[in-house]
Amino acid sequence: MTFNPQPKPNSEKLKKPSVAWTKRVDELYKREAGICQGCGKFLFRNEANPHHIITRGSGGSDDLPNLDLLCTLCHVKIDTGELVICDCGKYVFRKEICMNCGA
Repeated sequence: MTFNPQPKPNSEKLKKPSVAWTKRVDELYKREAGICQGCGKFLFRNEANPHHIITRGSGGSDDLPNLDLLCTLCHVKIDTGELVICDCGKYVFRKEICMNCGA
């Protein structure tokens, strides 16, 4: 038996997205016209980050109504709580007034 110094890859991280998921993200990209819903930046398709509005861990689905398109930076800000979803559905930085509804 030979020693292999390479760690075994984490197959979970190396999984290729399913065809159905790739198609759903393509539909999301088209629906949002390639615009990050957090900051308004135009994204190329390979920059698009689908965001689950209701997380899968909280019972949210992978269906389009539960997905928003975000850039990487806004996705990180959502995950850290710096960017939140207002009751009106728009993204707003915590401690700022929503420009959409004034809340």
